[in-house]
Amino acid sequence: MASWIKTRLKEQIRSSAPRLSSALFAARARRYSHGMVRQWGLLELNRKLLEQFGNTVQSGPFAGLILTRSAQQENLGPFLLGSYEQELHPVIHSCVDRRFNQILDVGSSFGYYATGLARLMPDIPVIAFDTDWWARSATREMARENKIKSLTVKSFCDPAWLRRHLLPRALVISDCEGFERELFCSGPVPHLDSAAIIIELHESASPGVTKLIEKRFNLTHDASLVRFGERCLRGIDLDFLNPEERRTAVYEIRGNEAWMWLTPKNWNAGSSGGRS
Repeated sequence: MASWIKTRLKEQIRSSAPRLSSALFAARARRYSHGMVRQWGLLELNRKLLEQFGNTVQSGPFAGLILTRSAQQENLGPFLLGSYEQELHPVIHSCVDRRFNQILDVGSSFGYYATGLARLMPDIPVIAFDTDWWARSATREMARENKIKSLTVKSFCDPAWLRRHLLPRALVISDCEGFERELFCSGPVPHLDSAAIIIELHESASPGVTKLIEKRFNLTHDASLVRFGERCLRGIDLDFLNPEERRTAVYEIRGNEAWMWLTPKNWNAGSSGGRS
């Protein structure tokens, strides 16, 4: 009962003061995550991994991306080894040669996706949003370190911003801790109909959001649910770690959440090549 009340209270706060509540929730989640990294001794694991591999992503779609000092405050292993959200790797690969006009990363954290995608698709403007000041600073640091020129960092994305600024045929990535209900389902945003969208679903923070998003995009998109699964790394030797460290190094700290991969109904008609 207490959990249900807490969830409903969060939803009311989020709907009545979205900008402020998003900033508070994001900062709280980041402080908790960084606290767990310290408490569980993961900074020592980070040190071992950095000594072995340096600070460059080893595999996956963002191989070659440089991770900064800010990124090293996270559970670094999955990012550095390239196993982070490995379930989405086929999705990312399917996007690389698409003719997007714009990329949005809503809830960018330290900028792994924003800078990774900007590096893969350098001619496409990327906008990273995060309401946490630390995340915005860390994303700018990532962009500088990786010599990214196409990335802009902003604080808050809501339906009103999307209605004003979203371009046709965009790629939108959302990890906004339950705010996806308000962002995608609180009113019409015309250019979302042509966007490819990856949404991390936070049912624990916003119960029923999965079905609501499926209903919202039923007429315009094909929806695939991507669930958290096993990690598999090939060609990376982790024998210098003990068995528990090896497992920790490839799995991010996360709940049992899923993603919705939404592609426009005419997605298969889109071919590789330059933007129109």
